[in-house]
Amino acid sequence: MAANGTVTPQQLEEAKAKFKEDGWAVIPNVIDAEKTKEVLDRLWKAKEESERRGDPTRLEWLDPNESNVRVFYLMELDPIFRELIQHPVAIEMVQSALGKNFLVSNFTANIARPGSKSMGLHSDLSLQCPDPWLSTWGLNVIWCLTDIYYENGATLYIPGSHHWKTRADVPPDEEAKKMLVPFEAKAGSIVVMDGRLWHTSGCNITKDVDRALLFGAYNAPFLRGQVNWAVGLSEETKATLSPQLREWLGVNRDGNLGVVTGVNDVFVEDPNYCMPVGNQEEGSVLRAVPADGSTLWVKSGQRMDSVTFTPIPIPLSLAASLQWGWPGELARQLNGAGRSSTILNLNTALLRAG
Repeated sequence: MAANGTVTPQQLEEAKAKFKEDGWAVIPNVIDAEKTKEVLDRLWKAKEESERRGDPTRLEWLDPNESNVRVFYLMELDPIFRELIQHPVAIEMVQSALGKNFLVSNFTANIARPGSKSMGLHSDLSLQCPDPWLSTWGLNVIWCLTDIYYENGATLYIPGSHHWKTRADVPPDEEAKKMLVPFEAKAGSIVVMDGRLWHTSGCNITKDVDRALLFGAYNAPFLRGQVNWAVGLSEETKATLSPQLREWLGVNRDGNLGVVTGVNDVFVEDPNYCMPVGNQEEGSVLRAVPADGSTLWVKSGQRMDSVTFTPIPIPLSLAASLQWGWPGELARQLNGAGRSSTILNLNTALLRAG
């Protein structure tokens, strides 16, 4: 494992705090100079192998000219990239943002050679799911294999843009371009970037300096990744993967069942939370009294067009059109509409009407 840098626990905690506040953080010295050079050398060999296999290393619809070099499916081309995608520092940053469960969405390289131009402004999350973008559902761990700075084409980003929730929040291109600033970092560093942060590649205006970056993309487990690793990796490569990496790549048999947590307690009966109030006739009102003394009124019937929560300690309201069903199903519907799962532990309180 390529864990031979000098990152301290304090640096990690500071990086997590900065990422949470600003949507990005730089962590220096994640890998040392020798390892960085080895990865860069093997990246150029991976480029050659990719071309030999018939995979393009430039996308005409994306890259302005041939000075932009891209290498896809890195983990298929060299085991060193399978090391980096699960580097302990990277994984700790990923899990601090996405939680314990996540998926590896992609792992690619972008080399900006002298004369390379900028691509279009975007956020990675905006390319992966529709708005509104409400949380950190994805992030990039950017490996700096060379120093990065404005002149050699460092990634440019708009500070604070990870707070933009819809496309309407994004200013026109000319205005947005004036807001761009470069990431700056030394070779061997990583830049951790929120998937909501709007950015673009810079122009390499140097005469003879390459800018080489690896982009490890990770996302929450409910999002489909950019690459289908079940097909993107050969059977030979998949045979080398640890059980944990197989899980992160989504190539195990099981998919999303039981992976996304936070609502599962609606399936658990809690006799201490609510007390049942008996059956009600069709079209009547059902009243539940949770243990905290709050009151829930539910209009029953074939459809429930108005549901109102009015707990005494924490006022909440919900209007939804819900299909009537057994108590557990009602709780799931309510929970899916955004109610707290701790409030909606209703299995013992709500009984089927009729």
